Amino acid sequence: ATVPDGEAAPPKVDKPRQSLRELAMMVVRNGPLMRLLLAIFPGSMVASMSASTSYLFVNSYLGLGKHYATIMLVVVPFSLLSLPVWGWMCLRFERHRVAAIALVLTAIASAGLGFIPTGEAGLIPMLILNPIAIFCFTALVVAIPAMIGDVSDHGRLQSGEDQSGIYSAVYSFMTKSIHGVGAAAGLALAGWIGFDATVNHQTPDGVFAIKLVTAWLPVLGAAISGFLLWTFPITRAKQAETQAALKALDEKAASAV
Repeated sequence: ATVPDGEAAPPKVDKPRQSLRELAMMVVRNGPLMRLLLAIFPGSMVASMSASTSYLFVNSYLGLGKHYATIMLVVVPFSLLSLPVWGWMCLRFERHRVAAIALVLTAIASAGLGFIPTGEAGLIPMLILNPIAIFCFTALVVAIPAMIGDVSDHGRLQSGEDQSGIYSAVYSFMTKSIHGVGAAAGLALAGWIGFDATVNHQTPDGVFAIKLVTAWLPVLGAAISGFLLWTFPITRAKQAETQAALKALDEKAASAV
């Protein structure tokens, strides 16, 4: 058996490397991307702050440290089950509206954490509210990457270049940075207000501090992020128009070759 001779591929022309300033301008010029990053920031920041104090909230405030493993064993399956649920929701409805509603539900569940009684009486409420909050917040894991794809299409139509890799890298860098900064800020804020993890009984300031960081700041952050996501400009109809325009450009470029 023989293989017919084909045409040699044209030599690859390396594009000049772009400066950091040029990369930054690509991001800034994409208005929907900037809107999306701005919307993600407050909710992710306070969620990271809350995560950093969650064990202290359960152990040092509620006095349920011996049940922490049980609480986490309930949370993990909920977070995994949430992925296909939110994926289905994002296929049926506007992704940004799904994410916004999920954040509102997260805020409601987080607010309830601040009213859980201490001691064994708080175990059942914790086993209910904490998984609900995690289940709802996980919607961002599904919706936001898909929305990054939408803003990438917008950027390609705007500039004529596919910068999806840059947009994804910026999003990943921002979220990783937020997790680190938020965790440190949460512990620092709780300690500064008066929470002391080394004592058995917290002062009123200490109780307020751990409730504020773990339960109530996430309400504010989720509400702000939810509002900003609700008003996100790229709808399903707008995205369909963008994809149709990109398809027309691709066909025009192909016919010109």
